[in-house]
Amino acid sequence: MLGKKACSVAVSSLMVLEMTGFGSLAYAVESKDGDSDVAQETTQNLDAENQGQSKSEGDEAFTQAADVDASGVVPGADAPTSPTNASTHLDISAADLLSEDELSAAYSKRMARGAWDYTGATFADVLVYAEQYIGLPYVWGGKDLYRDGGFDCSGFVNWVYNNVCGTNINSDWTNAQSLYDGYCTPVSEAEARPGDIIFWKGTYQSLGYISHVGIYCGNGICIDAGDPVGYDHVTDIKNMNGVPAERVYGRLVSLSSTAVDLNAAITKVRVADQAYTGGACAPSPTVVSAGSVLNEGTDYWVSYENNVNVGTATIVIHGAGRFGGQETRKNFQIYEDSFEGGARVISSALNPSQVLDVPSGSLDSGVAMQLYSRNDTDAQTFEFEKTGDGYYAIRNMKSGLYLSLYTTWAELRNGTAVAQQSWYGGLSQKWCVKPVGNGQYIISSAMDCSMVLDVSNGVAGNGSAVQAYADNGTAAQRWSFSPAKTVRERVDELAAANAGTVAPGTYAVRSALSASCVLDAAGAGTADGTAAQTWSANGTDAQAWLVEDAGAGYVTVRNAASGLALDVPGGSACSGAQLQLWTPNGSWAQRWVAVRDGAGIRLVSALDDTLSVDLPGASTADGSRLQLYSDNGTAAQRWSFEPAKTVRERVDELAAANAGTVAPGTYAVRSALSASCVLDAAGAGTADGTAAQTWSANGTDAQAWLVEDAGAGYVTVRNAASGLALDVPGGSACSGAQLQLWTPNGSWAQRWVAVRDGAGIRLVSALDDTLSVDLPGASTADGSRLQLYSDNGTAAQRWSLVTPGCTQVVPNGVYVIKSAMNQNYVLDIAGASDANGANAQLYEANGTGAQAFALTWSNGYYEISNVSSGKYLDLENGSNQNGANVQQQGTFVRDSARWSLVGNPDGSFVFVNFASDTCMTVASPSAGNYSNVQGAVRTGATGQKWFLEKSPLSAETVSYGITLKSMSILNGGSGAAHDAVTIALNPDIVQRGDDYYYQFADCRGFTGQISANQMNRIIDNSGTGRNGVFSGRGQAIIDAAKSANINEMYLMAHIMTETAWGTSDQAQGRDFAAGNATIKLNGKYYTKWCDAGRYYNFIGWGAYDSNPDTAYDFSRYYGWSSIESALMGAAEKVASNYLYNGQETVYEMRWNPDAASFGRVHQYCTDINWVRTISSIMGYNYRLVGVMPSLSYRVPKYV
Repeated sequence: MLGKKACSVAVSSLMVLEMTGFGSLAYAVESKDGDSDVAQETTQNLDAENQGQSKSEGDEAFTQAADVDASGVVPGADAPTSPTNASTHLDISAADLLSEDELSAAYSKRMARGAWDYTGATFADVLVYAEQYIGLPYVWGGKDLYRDGGFDCSGFVNWVYNNVCGTNINSDWTNAQSLYDGYCTPVSEAEARPGDIIFWKGTYQSLGYISHVGIYCGNGICIDAGDPVGYDHVTDIKNMNGVPAERVYGRLVSLSSTAVDLNAAITKVRVADQAYTGGACAPSPTVVSAGSVLNEGTDYWVSYENNVNVGTATIVIHGAGRFGGQETRKNFQIYEDSFEGGARVISSALNPSQVLDVPSGSLDSGVAMQLYSRNDTDAQTFEFEKTGDGYYAIRNMKSGLYLSLYTTWAELRNGTAVAQQSWYGGLSQKWCVKPVGNGQYIISSAMDCSMVLDVSNGVAGNGSAVQAYADNGTAAQRWSFSPAKTVRERVDELAAANAGTVAPGTYAVRSALSASCVLDAAGAGTADGTAAQTWSANGTDAQAWLVEDAGAGYVTVRNAASGLALDVPGGSACSGAQLQLWTPNGSWAQRWVAVRDGAGIRLVSALDDTLSVDLPGASTADGSRLQLYSDNGTAAQRWSFEPAKTVRERVDELAAANAGTVAPGTYAVRSALSASCVLDAAGAGTADGTAAQTWSANGTDAQAWLVEDAGAGYVTVRNAASGLALDVPGGSACSGAQLQLWTPNGSWAQRWVAVRDGAGIRLVSALDDTLSVDLPGASTADGSRLQLYSDNGTAAQRWSLVTPGCTQVVPNGVYVIKSAMNQNYVLDIAGASDANGANAQLYEANGTGAQAFALTWSNGYYEISNVSSGKYLDLENGSNQNGANVQQQGTFVRDSARWSLVGNPDGSFVFVNFASDTCMTVASPSAGNYSNVQGAVRTGATGQKWFLEKSPLSAETVSYGITLKSMSILNGGSGAAHDAVTIALNPDIVQRGDDYYYQFADCRGFTGQISANQMNRIIDNSGTGRNGVFSGRGQAIIDAAKSANINEMYLMAHIMTETAWGTSDQAQGRDFAAGNATIKLNGKYYTKWCDAGRYYNFIGWGAYDSNPDTAYDFSRYYGWSSIESALMGAAEKVASNYLYNGQETVYEMRWNPDAASFGRVHQYCTDINWVRTISSIMGYNYRLVGVMPSLSYRVPKYV
């Protein structure tokens, strides 16, 4: 190939094939199944790249030259460094530039001469003589090989011509410039012939000075004294500015022959044999002249003879252009392709036990083939794959790489190595398989039918090289094929035969060398690449292994702690490969065969049935890294699989056995060491990482803890003030780990098992059943940091969970208190008595004052007074004993009349007495009239759960300090009694029991009184609603109301009003492409990137009467891309901006009378009839579904 060595490689999937011109490379890409040898050809010009490289090299050379010591150098010395080197040299030889006759004559002359005959010297004589110095280093001032050990550029030219042509030039005094001036006859570039001298200016010192010289070879090629001596393109020599140097030519001698006829010029013709098709075979040849690949149509055209039937065919090369009138011929074979492809072992006819082999089973591209004794491994198995153009691609089953002649047509010669390469589809990777009798075949290259697979030197032995060589009919070129089992087939058979040897399960994997030496994840690592090693048994999950059925008899082995699989790095099936843990990927590198081996188990790799898990050197030292190793039958490869429970399994069992030990609720967590020493959030902190400590009890929320059911017997412990969860930093399951508070994340680091331990509770970490919450050193000093510590049975690890005060979990108001046993029975003062000591009992709801209780929250506790008597619920005689009756006492509040309300997931509450820590409890097993109510130890029983419902007796009058007339005028009315605005504002014309009365309902709080079926009935009761987007989505509306803690009937009425029962444009949604959405809030603009999709807005949020489409900007900005998310968003917006922002009723949302003095501010809409529309929908539909809502009301009172 005429191309730089640095470029003589495959470029991506491109194979460098030939030079189409000096200065550009042609790349050909061929499809494996393509119909032609060349499917695509592109040209990449390299001049700019070469110029850029040479410039930097030239600059460097010039700089170096300036610093060189010139003392002792002969007067005729050239530049200290050469402008050419190995990176610029071409990978060619005289064989590419001369015909075989010329080469033969020149070699004969060299070998036979006594005294040199200078007469009749030819260019071939010059080139053959010069080429013997290729690779010789550049020597500044080098003129005599024996004296100086090398040449500079003029010394090389002078030496060659003095020895070949007898020019007798005094080299010590002749440099490149003086050689041109004193010895050469100038000729033009067009007149230059092979053997003339070529000179370059400006490569050193001065741009106008000749500073480099070489021997011209024709076709833009020269041979020169670079560093080292080599061939170059004449345009690749750069001047000091990094551009092609100016060239001049001179004729030193007139050689007897510098031109040849066509037959000599076409030094190589390559053509491939063809499989018989029944039609004309017309292979495209490669024609080389003086090392350059000629172009069909420009330099030649072709014809064919005898190219249809099986036998010898001929391609005739007809010269064109400068080769006009000449021709040459090349035979090729048309053969009957009777070979059947498939996986084969390829045996040499020299010795059938010696087969084609990839040395050491290498997976590397570029590895040359050899012969080796047959062992039936995949390194000796080759798949013959038929290509679309009738040839075979030969793929090694182990490496997946293809047999290739990694060369070009122009360079293919005897001895070219046969190597494995990635598939690129050229003819250098395609082969003809032709029978020669006796079950033997020759394997010839599709590049040239005369070049066949050959055993070097005809000697078959381990390591014998396999090469391409001209067909000579010897046994070194004959091959036979036999089927072979692949490694895959062998391992599959082994797996099938050993299926079930180890059942799926969790195991400790012990070495047969020592029972205490077990398989271990190094450092308990959880990252890909963690070493698989052995370590002394310690019972951790780093030593627990999940054996899982991978199908067909294979198993995988995963670490119980990390989930990572036992893995062969890179799938490298070689003895000595160190094993690791890696994310499961289903590859063969992670599959194993468990083979019974005497008293133990051998784990054989699915990559190769000859490789097993092995302890190097049979070492049982901690940290010994496991490896794959050839089966050797020793105990270092035997293992026992002993069933084991993982830490997870052990803790799960403990959790299940202790489920319900602590009921969900809010508690103070007191140390068994001291009742005043309680669990505390350090500094009442609310940031992630706040220390979990103990402190003297102070009743603040920093010491109140929410115990919540985390499922399967686990609980979480969250701080009531911050919501942060008790957490093990980093999930580090080690004794001594200090505890902290962290945002809840559902991890095992935040789950605990409450285990009854004598009179207290032990909080065991879900990370490890041997670690519990502990007070270091049993210290009760304020600020003692809690830790995880190994169970030790001391009081430092025992705690009691008692009910603390509570936040205001329900608004102050008048409520009916219903028993969770049967909500038809409610808390009642016996006989509607107003006497001190009157008993609390259950009785059927009757709507009387004896069953209405005012709840008032103060300093963490509720005071509960009966509406009829005005007296407070208390324990009999202020008792703190279990079983004390609940009764009413006095008009003042003592400790036994204070109650904490602890919420349950079902919406009920537990009433916990401050003084006794007992719960208000129905004493009988079922609810009924006169069932006694008493204080009892908290158990979580249904009799201790109560539901609160706002009493219909609850209504308050709210004064805003403004007259109705003034309010009307401020809102655009006249203030007259008959004015429409005045009428809409006037609360006095609305009577209790009217549907419009719901405009005064406090819409805060989710009631849970409407079911999904009832909500769907409401929607579908409207003909419009049946056709809207909310039909059948009653549950979604309820969920949205619940998430925002607002009244669900109000939310439905609001949304249906705004969306015409789900049929409006904004209810149907609108599709948007991805892009930015910009909204304006409080005078500022906010922009966010939004994904493409359909967006909805059910309350016109962000819309203006003048431009309602701005609502879509808000829906995109808030991500309302589904009906459910838009419902959630609507509920949240009205809750946070109105209902929980001082405008609790529909009336207040519309008119905002509390801000009347500021004019019309923060009003939801401008429609004066909006409140009546909403309230009438609420009232009508409460009646429709038969629900009497438990609501409180805020009725305006104008002065």
